[in-house]
Amino acid sequence: MKNTYLIYDIETKALPVETIKAMGLMPPFRAPANFKDPDKIKAKELEHEADVMEKAALDPLLSTVCAVGTIKGDDEKFRHSDNTTSYESLMLQDFWGDVRECFNDMGRIVGFNSHGFDLPYLIVRSWILDVPICGAVRKGRWWSEYSIDLAEQFKLGRKDTYVSLDRLARAMNVGSKSGSGKDFSTLLDTDPAKAIEYLRNDLMLTLKVAQRMGVVDL
Repeated sequence: MKNTYLIYDIETKALPVETIKAMGLMPPFRAPANFKDPDKIKAKELEHEADVMEKAALDPLLSTVCAVGTIKGDDEKFRHSDNTTSYESLMLQDFWGDVRECFNDMGRIVGFNSHGFDLPYLIVRSWILDVPICGAVRKGRWWSEYSIDLAEQFKLGRKDTYVSLDRLARAMNVGSKSGSGKDFSTLLDTDPAKAIEYLRNDLMLTLKVAQRMGVVDL
């Protein structure tokens, strides 16, 4: 019998800078000691804020989940945000429900850089929104043996080795990414169908790489 698996990927969206400031979440700015001119100090502060916002979508304190995609066998599921906190909570609840079901079936959850980003991000957002996580996904300091991170698998114990999904998929000749995740939230607002197709392509690349690496059955 073929193994049970849940392939997953998420996309995130930075909160508006005004919201981040209003919530007191903007990392503190300290002007250089040699700065005395108020205009230069203000310009430096704006530069600091721009640097923070450039990376905000990667910080679960400064951003939200805007889309979650999963593949389980022939079942593909895509959830995307309607820009409300309540819907993000529902996406998280639905995702953890799928994880619990997969684990109950003795299956594996499979992502790419999922131990480095997706799962920590999802867990922190769930804590923030008071959404119960699937506790079986992590045991103390370690991820569950049924949680597979393909980027981690690729390292084969080599600490300084990293490869992107796009590069690995190209090397395996199983496809390539169709854009950049940095543009996803904008694309979701302007062309939701195209955004979901981008997410689906990432999921299919993850599945094909997982199959090539022997993590899931063909």
